[in-house]
Amino acid sequence: MQKEGGVQSPDDDLTSRAIPPPPGVDARVYDAIGRDFLGHFTKLGGLEPNERVGDVMCGFGRMAVQLARYLTPRGRYFGFDTRERAIRWCEENIGERHPHFRFRHAPLRNAFWSPGGDVAASEFSFPYPDAWFNFVIVTAVMPHLTPPDMERFLSETTRVLVPGGRAFLTYFVIDDTALANLEAGKATREFVHRYDDVSWVMNAEMPEATIAFEQNYLLKALRNFGLRVSQPISYGSWSGRDDFVSYQDIVIASRPKSRRTRLSKAFQRGAH
Repeated sequence: MQKEGGVQSPDDDLTSRAIPPPPGVDARVYDAIGRDFLGHFTKLGGLEPNERVGDVMCGFGRMAVQLARYLTPRGRYFGFDTRERAIRWCEENIGERHPHFRFRHAPLRNAFWSPGGDVAASEFSFPYPDAWFNFVIVTAVMPHLTPPDMERFLSETTRVLVPGGRAFLTYFVIDDTALANLEAGKATREFVHRYDDVSWVMNAEMPEATIAFEQNYLLKALRNFGLRVSQPISYGSWSGRDDFVSYQDIVIASRPKSRRTRLSKAFQRGAH
């Protein structure tokens, strides 16, 4: 099993200690998960301190707090979320300490996060210009999107990345190993319902609660929406594997520097 970890020791974490954890949150878990992902961002995603970072569904700043220790003032961070309370907390506790960190509320409608939102996920545009980010974080987001909504988010991720920029995405991926472990009862998630021919869900009445995607479909979707998978998928522990990197499966994808990717008609439903 591969050991997880961040890039700095607790003794170096002066900035993180200066930011209090959100109310009602286990501070140790909040800090540990953020530290682990900072390590993944740098080791797997190649994140550099001077890069411009976008954080999709940033929540209560679990990633932002750690990135505040890592990004220099030349680097920039922009996060958005559907929860106004989370954005307000991030602005007051992170943004005021780090002016190069910005947060904004997004009126996205999603049955799991925000059923009362104004804009359907399949029509939602990330609130940033084209080619704006070197690195886009999409953690614990795709498992709450149906295939058409997930494709839209892939399209938007490509749009806001500079050529050569990278996306750090997490999923529940169904490959042969995951499927065998699910059938053997070894997985920690029970994807027992087929949503359609490319995805499984845990709750048929609330598909967006947790969705898993078939691997071949996912790789094709990434490619058709202009993202190149730059390394093998780093599989997670959820599926009962003995060798894993994190809990969900991690996909590192990049926007090619030179060629323009034409979206196939089969994947136009999520295009920007």
